[in-house]
Amino acid sequence: MLHHKLAIFLEAKPIAQKQRKLREERRKVVERKTDKLLKADFIHEVDYTTWLANVVMVKKATRKWRMCVDYTFLNKACGFRLLNFINTYSVYIQIKMYPLDLEKATFITSGANFGYKVCPLA
Repeated sequence: MLHHKLAIFLEAKPIAQKQRKLREERRKVVERKTDKLLKADFIHEVDYTTWLANVVMVKKATRKWRMCVDYTFLNKACGFRLLNFINTYSVYIQIKMYPLDLEKATFITSGANFGYKVCPLA
């Protein structure tokens, strides 16, 4: 089976970002979008993880909100220089995450912490 494996440096230390507060409108959108991702079986709830990234809400040209995940620290741990915000709900590549990397592709919301089961690339 094909899996997406993260190329994290051995010396990289796990970083859990401090949760950012979202305004009520944005928080509700995050709840709806995470519910959709759960129903599609793209993510799962996690109890504890040493890697956590924040959700970032971006307004699209259509005036709707796009939920992204700020994987800045994960990018640095993999040696990537560019800032990467993953769009969390548009088109998904159906490649499962490598089992040992499941704990690293995680994000924090006001309701729970979630991890991707599939590669979160849009």
